[in-house]
Amino acid sequence: MAVPDDFIEKILVDLGFGVKPSMKGAWRVTVPSFRVDIEREADLIEEVARFYGYDKIPVFVPPLEILEPEPSDRNRLARLSQQLFHFGFDEVVNASFADPEKEAVLETGILPVAIRNPFSVHAATLRTALLGGLLENLHYNQNHGTDSVSIFEIGKIYCRTEGSDGAEDLMLGLLSCGPLDAPRWYRPAPQAGFHHLKGAVESALEALRYAGLVFLPARHASYEDGSAVEVSYKGERIGVLGRVREEILKTYGASGPVFAAEIALGFLLERQAGAFAYEPAPKVPAVVRDLSFFVDPGAAFQDIKTAIERAAVPFLESFDVIDRYDGPNNPPGRTSLSMRFVYRNPQATLLAEEADRSEQKIIKTLKTAFSIELRKGGGA
Repeated sequence: MAVPDDFIEKILVDLGFGVKPSMKGAWRVTVPSFRVDIEREADLIEEVARFYGYDKIPVFVPPLEILEPEPSDRNRLARLSQQLFHFGFDEVVNASFADPEKEAVLETGILPVAIRNPFSVHAATLRTALLGGLLENLHYNQNHGTDSVSIFEIGKIYCRTEGSDGAEDLMLGLLSCGPLDAPRWYRPAPQAGFHHLKGAVESALEALRYAGLVFLPARHASYEDGSAVEVSYKGERIGVLGRVREEILKTYGASGPVFAAEIALGFLLERQAGAFAYEPAPKVPAVVRDLSFFVDPGAAFQDIKTAIERAAVPFLESFDVIDRYDGPNNPPGRTSLSMRFVYRNPQATLLAEEADRSEQKIIKTLKTAFSIELRKGGGA
């Protein structure tokens, strides 16, 4: 706001300042030695404002131009790291050199790039996987009395290709071993496992808006048979996850069980991520139904999930497995699954009859695709 010039001059002179007009609306001010609090122009403006009256100054919010930061790989990787921190993973940074003998045990199928003048025979090639470095970290920590190790690394692997010196790919590597938390008097400490690692991978990539990952059983030289899955995104294989083979753990001097994953992060970053979508909190309640049934042990949840999604069940908001049981009380050759389904009509309160019809469609879909048998009291 504008303050009269004569008022400014009078106030400053009365306060002991030397005031000399420089030009219209500007003054050269000499500060007395006892006013050690006056260091800059803003301090003089405050002196004038105090005597003019703060109550006379209008209150308004000045317009500010806020520019949304342009998305960059650096910002996206920082978001990825932050998500993994929430799952209890610590970040490590390993050298790109690898021991050729140990690297060969991983059987990555990638031709390594040899270093012409290595400083050590144990670092004579560039790494073809992040798993070797993570196992070295595990070995070091276990030798120093740390049994709980959950770590991840974002780094590059290298390969030799025909017609060029080599190529490099940005990867995400994760490793988890030992207790995930301290033991409590009412329960033992939870241990690292396949599902915890899988959840961390899903959550981290969903933070980058790469949702809809598909996990399919697979065989891999670095992981135990029957415990490995390949990770796919929109039909493209982007990684592998599972329990590391005991032979590999012995080579690196580590003990297990150890669960690890490697994801082709560079491949993902080159793909268009999903658009950010805001969803308001629902205004109407949901209907929750549990369904328990027997199914063949070989039926993968991924297949069940795909079948239900393709059925386009009305009002189905979400669903997941809440229990799995293999025991003597089951029919021969059958596994018991319990799933929870959440139904909601966003426009109005969902009626019980509408939820019943949706549930019957799910049961019909599962019976057709997997020949399920409802447990007594396990469904409508």
